[in-house]
Amino acid sequence: MSFSFVPRVMAKKLTDVTPAFLISRDIKVLLCDLDNTISLKRHAVPPEKVMQWANELGSAGIEIIIFSNNRHGRARKTAGQLGVRCLERVGKPRIGGFLEAEKLTGVTRGRMALAGDQIFTDVLGANRADVTSIWVEPINHRAPHLWLRFLVERIVVALSILFGGCNYEKL
Repeated sequence: MSFSFVPRVMAKKLTDVTPAFLISRDIKVLLCDLDNTISLKRHAVPPEKVMQWANELGSAGIEIIIFSNNRHGRARKTAGQLGVRCLERVGKPRIGGFLEAEKLTGVTRGRMALAGDQIFTDVLGANRADVTSIWVEPINHRAPHLWLRFLVERIVVALSILFGGCNYEKL
């Protein structure tokens, strides 16, 4: 269990995480954060490009699970639209949700990845649970409160890399 804010992988957008990339790392389950990773809160339906991407992963034998701290049913609704399973109220960065995903799928955490837009919940949680962490740039980081969070996260990652000597892979 690692307490690190440095993601193992960085991606510009969720759909950059390809089936080929996941297969090359023997990833069988991709846990996906919902808000600002798959879609914005104001969107009732995931973008068409995300729908196509989810189908491509499924065809390649990679299971997607929406993995959200959301408590209002939006994650479950989006999961239904994508035709995938969902775990809500997972409590990232705690590892309990990751243990639940392992139990649900029968796949070990070493063969899972988590794609999310937040360093302090998604990346930290995945790293603590020994799940491959994929930091995806937020869909919207222009809103003042999101822009500031995104800036702070960039600084934390840069300092962690500089002083911790950590490496990451960029997609």
